Amino acid sequence: MDRQRELIAAYMATRYEVETPDGLIVLRIGARSAALAALLERSARSCATYITAWNPGSIMQDVECNELAHGRLVREIESRGYPFHGGFARDPNNVWVAERSVLVLGMSFEESCDIGRRFGQAAIVVAGETATPALVWLGLADA
Repeated sequence: MDRQRELIAAYMATRYEVETPDGLIVLRIGARSAALAALLERSARSCATYITAWNPGSIMQDVECNELAHGRLVREIESRGYPFHGGFARDPNNVWVAERSVLVLGMSFEESCDIGRRFGQAAIVVAGETATPALVWLGLADA
């Protein structure tokens, strides 16, 4: 339980960066993002999911393994036909290396959770029409 609490605190403090043609968007859990709202409106989507395939189970992996997992995640999202933008989840304390991630537009909550679990993620970030990112705890294999 202590590990879960520590991880949730770390995820809450993370800067979720999204690289778009219009510039960098920085998402924070619980803080409405006007830039995300504009991106959703331009894309005619009502929700977004921020997800990574790096460090499954919140256990640090080497960069090569993480990059291979990221490639599989991108191919999965492409095969489902969702638009997405790349980015990096950045730990403000620099304990964790920046994790390559994607912001997927229009993916349902259920589908987002399924993909997060399939890629071994303890949590994902979702935002609906209000463009306010929320942390969704998916759980740990050992918890």
